[in-house]
Amino acid sequence: QDDVELKQLSQVNENNMRLLKTDQANLKTAKIEFENAQNLKAQGVGTDTAVRRAELEMRRYEDAVIRLENEIALFDVKKQQILSRRDTHLSDLEIAAINLNRTEVYPPFSGVISEVLIEQGQFAQQGAPLVRLTDPARVEVPISLQLSDYLEVGSRSEKGEPVRVALAENETADPRWFSDPLDTVRQAPEADERTRTVKIYTEVNNLEQDVPLLPGTFVQARILGAVMKDVIVVPRDAVVEGTVFVAVPSTDTTSIENSSPSAQQTVVQRRTVELGRTLQSLVVIESGLQPGDRVVMTNLDVIYDGAQLKIDPDTGVRHLSDELARLRTPQVRIVDQD
Repeated sequence: QDDVELKQLSQVNENNMRLLKTDQANLKTAKIEFENAQNLKAQGVGTDTAVRRAELEMRRYEDAVIRLENEIALFDVKKQQILSRRDTHLSDLEIAAINLNRTEVYPPFSGVISEVLIEQGQFAQQGAPLVRLTDPARVEVPISLQLSDYLEVGSRSEKGEPVRVALAENETADPRWFSDPLDTVRQAPEADERTRTVKIYTEVNNLEQDVPLLPGTFVQARILGAVMKDVIVVPRDAVVEGTVFVAVPSTDTTSIENSSPSAQQTVVQRRTVELGRTLQSLVVIESGLQPGDRVVMTNLDVIYDGAQLKIDPDTGVRHLSDELARLRTPQVRIVDQD
């Protein structure tokens, strides 16, 4: 803009110089005509009207010459003003460029813009979000854990044990995505007082997945727990006030009435047990039972120590695998049945 004004000022000054020469020549002619009119009037052949007309014409050119001379004299002053203003504008432009560079926002990661929260030209308040950036290559998944599970995961991570999360579309579906080890993600510093859970955040690297996990997808997380070796577990319903009923072979050779030849004759033996960790509908027995013991699971309200039992080997025996099959979403699995 300043360069345009400077060019216009130079053009106006050139025009004024040409007009000044023309008006100076016209003024010289007007002065001669004014003198001639005065001489004719002095000789008695001229009129006052002719003299006044010649004088007005001369004065008009005198004013024009004076105005143009003043305009030309101010040219250098106006030019210097424009040059000074241009220098100021250039300085302001440099400062604005520096400030603009300071206002450029660089995201902490590469991604795509999934949502624009402000329009171009809109005034942005300090701290206001501008856009929402999504990294489709890595998706962070929040997982809510009970405090006991949270502490176990933290303990295993501190020991350097690999802890990975399998993610599925729902509780019954097979896992489709697998996360990075939990020791590489952040953990919430406090628990949620409403749900009484603690969140951990794991990441899924979509570059390593057969099917990418889309951000915002609801998933069901599964964390493989520690392996408990050589433990005995029974249904929690089989434990009554810290005791269980165990079916042991009967030493009485008297046949039970109406028993079939294939039926096993046993008696009930009450045993006090020490309970350990609870695993859904199961409980770990720390002591009181031995491998191979058969625990009574039905009619616990009527049986007693020493009562005789009749067990059908085809329908009256259940194993751990049968109990796990009854669970809708089992959180326990048998690693080795040998």
